This record gives sequence, structure tokens and C-alpha cells, in this order.
Amino acid sequence: MQGATKKSTWLHAVSAYTLGGAFTSLLVGGALASIGGFVPMRGDMAVARAGVGVGVVCLWWGSARGRGYLPQFRRQTDGTLAKRARPQVAALFWGLDIGLAFSTWLTFPGVWLVAALAFGSSSLLIGCSLFLAFWIGRAASVWTVPLLVRDPRDQIALLRALNFQRPVLERMHRIGIGLAIGYSAALMLI
Repeated sequence: MQGATKKSTWLHAVSAYTLGGAFTSLLVGGALASIGGFVPMRGDMAVARAGVGVGVVCLWWGSARGRGYLPQFRRQTDGTLAKRARPQVAALFWGLDIGLAFSTWLTFPGVWLVAALAFGSSSLLIGCSLFLAFWIGRAASVWTVPLLVRDPRDQIALLRALNFQRPVLERMHRIGIGLAIGYSAALMLI
């Protein structure tokens, strides 16, 4: 019975984390798109140029030659809440915080490309969709951990393995940004 309780607690905590992050991601995407609506732009060409420009900067920063300063808050989500609150409440607040996208350390620069496209779109639907998709990508890793780790003590080994594979993850991130640049460039040609 205790195993079922742990699984239920995990499911509720991960669900709260996912929903909290989805909520704040939708707010950020909608806010950027709304603010972008006040900036005079000339259609899809401006959005495409912004996408290419910000994408190139993201690729440069993410490359081994870049590593320049990336505008960001230099903080992590406070872990004391996890010790004081129920797991579901702590997970909800963690998701709300991380879902804001810019409120903590940025590991990869691609969020700036998502922000530029949401801003340039001037569309609530597009801005919210972009940030929701970005959040789902981040939250997916939390949902897949039980498939990768059979015993909670194996989490350290998993994190070490992921850290060892960091160059592969960074390369995949740059490929994603490159695809977004290609899409934006294609919009300019149409």
C-alpha cells in the first residue's frame, strides 16, 4: 500500500508542477505577444527577421566560441519550500516559478528565440502556443524520469550520465535553433 501512496504523491506533485508551469508560460507568451502588438512592424517579414537575428545570437552564445553574457536572473528556485510544504504545494510553486522562463538561470539560450517569435507574432494564440510548447518540452523530462530510473537512489547516476552527455544535448539545442532560423528565413523568401 505504501508504494501506491508514493506513486500517487508523485503523480499529484508532477501534475501540479506541470499545470503551474503551463499557467505561467501561457501568461508570459501572451504578455510578450500583447506587448509586441503595440510595436509597429510590417507583417511576417519583421517576425522572420527577428527570428533569424535572435536565432543567430542564440547559436553564437550556445557555441563553444560564444559563452558570452546572456541576460538572465542569476538565481535558482528556492528549495526551502520543499522542506516546509507538502510535495504537491512545493511542486506547484516550483512549476509556477520555472514556467515564467526568465525567473531563474537559463541553461540554454533558446528561450530568447521563443520570446522573440512570440513578441514578433503579436498574436496571443501564437505567443501562448510557443511558450506552452516550450514548457511541455521542459516538463516532459520530469514525466519520463520513472521510465529511466527504477530506484530513487539511481537519480544521481542518471544526472551524472546526463551531465556526461551535455555536449550532445547542447548540439540538439543548436539544431533546434537552426531549424527555427531556417523556418524564419523561409518566411522571408515567401
